[in-house]
Amino acid sequence: MMDIRKLKTLDEKVQAQKISMLAFVVPIDMEKEAERLRQLPESSEEYGVERWGAFLPDGQLTAGLMNYHYTITFDGHEVLCSGIGNVSSRPENRRKGAVRGMFDAMLRDMRENGFVFSYLYPFSHRYYRKFGYELCEQPLRQWAKCEDFAHLPCELSVTMQEKDEGFSDMQALSHTFMKRYNLAVLRRENQWAFLMGDPYQKRQLRYLFRDQQGVLQAYVCFEPKEENGVRRAEIRDMAYSGKEALFAIFSFMSRLSAQYEEVGGCLPPDIDLRWLVTEPYRVRQERSCGGMGRIVNVETALSLMKAPFHPGHAILQVTDDFLPENSGCYRLDFEKGHMKSVTRTEEEPDLCCTIQDLTRLVLGVASPEQLFLSPTLTVKKNRDMLLRLFPQKMLHMNQPF
Repeated sequence: MMDIRKLKTLDEKVQAQKISMLAFVVPIDMEKEAERLRQLPESSEEYGVERWGAFLPDGQLTAGLMNYHYTITFDGHEVLCSGIGNVSSRPENRRKGAVRGMFDAMLRDMRENGFVFSYLYPFSHRYYRKFGYELCEQPLRQWAKCEDFAHLPCELSVTMQEKDEGFSDMQALSHTFMKRYNLAVLRRENQWAFLMGDPYQKRQLRYLFRDQQGVLQAYVCFEPKEENGVRRAEIRDMAYSGKEALFAIFSFMSRLSAQYEEVGGCLPPDIDLRWLVTEPYRVRQERSCGGMGRIVNVETALSLMKAPFHPGHAILQVTDDFLPENSGCYRLDFEKGHMKSVTRTEEEPDLCCTIQDLTRLVLGVASPEQLFLSPTLTVKKNRDMLLRLFPQKMLHMNQPF
């Protein structure tokens, strides 16, 4: 029988990285990697990451994964969400339950420690659906000609951030900005690392936009990319205080037309570049399958969910085969946009669904009319009320892991 637990020693973590290297076919200098791991804080609370492993009876590590701890936005609340990465196993020991065992132990540990959601980027959606995950965000990648934003006004002062000056202002603006979305990560300081550092070495360019009083109104982080001979400024992150600040960002990007032909990337979901440019025909858009999410604690997620303004109630029958603690029939009583109570009940349900269906409904992944078409979801009664209970919302997973 396999021993499933969190990794404790440096040697265990190094072994896990070796397994990851084999699984993802990525070369790693193990001496440098061991030194990097040695310098990380031991406390997952301090650094925000745990490593899990599956050990064979002889003590050999045969599989591992990483569980990043994030605080994300959900319907105006701040909740804990795990970001799962580096799921990997030794090829000679696959299909023996190692990954399933890690997810089983980890999800229960998450429930005990207050996590509400979990998220990952799958190699196969079918595979991770076995563990209760479902396709959530479907990011829209957009590209437009830099010169097509030249008509937009920029009435803010613009400076390039060369070191970390103004970082606290960026973090504060980001937190305020991201709360309009679901799934957006409210980054702790070390979770900004992929955007920060010397712009001349890392080619991560950051520009700050301030008003006459020196108050930060917007920022944009981008990096140079080239594909098929086309030079692009790919936006990695951005935040802005309002429409004028958004215009300032893209007006500034138009000044870079001598360096880059196009600007874009996976932008916040309420930005449609076709409405900002002079020639919409030149905007290219492509929607893709993004990450998968799942609810870890159904009762908590339902209690935090926004609700219709007018008083009412709904009965939901939920099936979670992988985490049966979530399975059951829930009565939701609500009024004035908030949940009054979420309780277990034996009443006849209005809607029957799987944990995968419920995750998408609660997060607002798509319109309820679309989500109700799921083969594993049945609306039994009170359809109009359910349509009001589960509106489509804006999702923006802004953190790679």
